[in-house]
Amino acid sequence: MLLDVQNQVRCIEIALSQSIEKRDRKTFMSLIDPDSCFIGSSVMYGPEEVMAAWQGFFVEVAASGDLALTRGPYRLETTDKDGARRILWGTFNSVWRRNSQGAWRVLFDVGNSPDENPSDSVKSLIDRPVSGCFA
Repeated sequence: MLLDVQNQVRCIEIALSQSIEKRDRKTFMSLIDPDSCFIGSSVMYGPEEVMAAWQGFFVEVAASGDLALTRGPYRLETTDKDGARRILWGTFNSVWRRNSQGAWRVLFDVGNSPDENPSDSVKSLIDRPVSGCFA
């Protein structure tokens, strides 16, 4: 029973992430509770404040349809020479270009210096999704 509930919550989290990837602001807003409180570098209350703060996580596409910008958090897992695992966190900005065959390729990518102590809200943005959430 608990596993079913956990999967339901993970799936709705993925739906939230996909709404950002698809630039579907209506779905994103519909998943934010009217009494929501998002805590990051500042506190945001309600869907309108959250939407304003999360604008940076939406994929933006140029009117031409051949350039796009993505930005958000990243997690980098490394192993040092002694075999110790290390997890580094930061944020990225990527500019994508669609080539003549219609495939998207990274044109520019920039990231900040890794942050070893991101907030839990940043960590939750990158959690690996479970399979089988959507048909």
